[in-house]
Amino acid sequence: MVVTFWGVRGSIPTPGPATCRYGGNTPCVTVEDGNTLIVIDCGSGIRVLGNSLLQRFNGNPVHAHILISHTHWDHIQGFPFFIPAFIPSNTFTIYGGEGVNHQIEDTLAGQMESPYFPVTLKEMAATLQFRHIDQPDFSIDHLKVKTCFLNHPGVSLGYKISSPDGSVVYFSDHEPYSRLMATPSRFKIAVENGLSEEENLRFAQERDAEYTRFCEGVDLLIEDSPYTPEEYKNRAGWGHACIDDVVAMAVAARVKQLALFHHDPSNSDEQMDGIVALCQTRLIPDDSNLTCFAAQEGQRVVVPAETEK
Repeated sequence: MVVTFWGVRGSIPTPGPATCRYGGNTPCVTVEDGNTLIVIDCGSGIRVLGNSLLQRFNGNPVHAHILISHTHWDHIQGFPFFIPAFIPSNTFTIYGGEGVNHQIEDTLAGQMESPYFPVTLKEMAATLQFRHIDQPDFSIDHLKVKTCFLNHPGVSLGYKISSPDGSVVYFSDHEPYSRLMATPSRFKIAVENGLSEEENLRFAQERDAEYTRFCEGVDLLIEDSPYTPEEYKNRAGWGHACIDDVVAMAVAARVKQLALFHHDPSNSDEQMDGIVALCQTRLIPDDSNLTCFAAQEGQRVVVPAETEK
C-alpha cells in the first residue's frame, strides 16, 4: 500500500516561498494498493494529482474512488480543477456521508454553479458515480474501509483503510473532546446534555478512548494537528487538534507512523520544522518505535515499510 500526499494545508491554499518545502495546497491524499486507487478529499491538491494522473495513464482510462471526509470548502475546492473528471473514458466513484443538509453530489454541483464557477458539474464528461455512506464498514475492491464520525463542526468522517498487509487512518479534521472540555472557550458546550462538568469530562475521555481504539496498531495515522498547546487556547472549539493530544493518542494506540497533517496556513516551513521538533520532545525512549513527521506534498509513504521521498 502506497500513500501519497498531494495537499497538506488547512483552510486556504498558501503557495509561495515560505511554504515551498512542505507545500501550500489544501487536503488531498491517495492510497494505492495493486490496481486500486483511492483519493481522500478534494482540496486544491487534487489539481496536482490530476496532472500527475494524466501523465501516468497517458490516455488510458482512469478508474478511482474518492472519499470525502466532509464538505468544508478546503476539502472540496479543488474538484472543479480536477482535469481527469472532464475526460469521457474515466470513471470516479465519489463517497460522502449520508444525512447531511446536502448530499455530496449537490454540494459539489453547488460550488460549480454560477456565479461561483463558469463550468457546471454536468459538463464533467467522466462517469461520476455517487455513493452515500450509510454503513460504518464497506469494501472498495479488496480493501476494507471503516468509518467513524469526528469531532468537527458539521458532519466529518474519519477513515481506516486496511489491506492484508497494512492499514492507514485518516483523521482530518478532528478535535479531541478532553482538551476541548478542559479549555475555557466561548465555543465550549456540554458533550452530553444533562451531565455535570465532571461527568462531561469523563464522558469526553471515554469518547477520546474510542478514537484511540479505532487507530489501534495502524501502520500510518494521518491526523489533523495544526496547533501547539499555546495556540490551541485561542482556537478551542474550532474543530482541530492540539499536537500534544495527537502524539499522545498515536503512542497509546501503538501507531507505527504518525503524519502531522492539515497544517495551519500561517505556518512557514521553518515553523513546521519547529512543530516536528516539539513533537519529538513529547516522545520518551519507550516511544522510539513511533516515527513522527509532518506531511509534505509529493511525499510517498509505503505501508508498512519505511517512509520514502
